[in-house]
Amino acid sequence: MDGIAKGILLGGVNVLAVAAGVAVHDRDPAIAVFVLMLGFMPGALVGAILGALATRVVRHRLLVLALPAVGAVVALGRILDVHAMIVPACVPTLALVAILERWTRVSPDVASG
Repeated sequence: MDGIAKGILLGGVNVLAVAAGVAVHDRDPAIAVFVLMLGFMPGALVGAILGALATRVVRHRLLVLALPAVGAVVALGRILDVHAMIVPACVPTLALVAILERWTRVSPDVASG
């Protein structure tokens, strides 16, 4: 699986995690469907971009991947006027960015050789 596919997969997982968190926070399972509908395409797109970026960046990978991911969460939260959910939505986002960084890291044997 290449970096783009890994990014799309983890972007989708992130949208599911955020949707579940919002549904639990609001005590309304129907809101999860709304979050999934609005978040799927941006999540997949940002995931694809981060996945492609992850395969090319060598130094400061976690920082390089985390900044645009958090930026996307902040932008969507501000656009949708759900400011209170921005910081909680960053938790699964940052966790999945760390997973993406590790999953796409080139082993030292391959890099040297």
